[in-house]
Amino acid sequence: MSKASELLGDFAHAVDRLAEACERVAADATGDALLRDGLIQRFEFCFELGWKARARTIKLALLGAGYSGTDFIEGFMKKAVPA
Repeated sequence: MSKASELLGDFAHAVDRLAEACERVAADATGDALLRDGLIQRFEFCFELGWKARARTIKLALLGAGYSGTDFIEGFMKKAVPA
């Protein structure tokens, strides 16, 4: 399994866990801050995994298209998605 496939699989699993957290927070009538904080934590984790999976997939696509210079790829990534 490639690193990109592994990251995408991890991302899909994290999104499922995020959906579970959303359901739990929605069902909670008490407004529990701990549940809300857990939901925010899972969202942040999903965001980071998605970002890494996207970056890895683009990098592999560029390498597959014949671009071999890592400087070019890193420069492309910085211009494509400014910080």
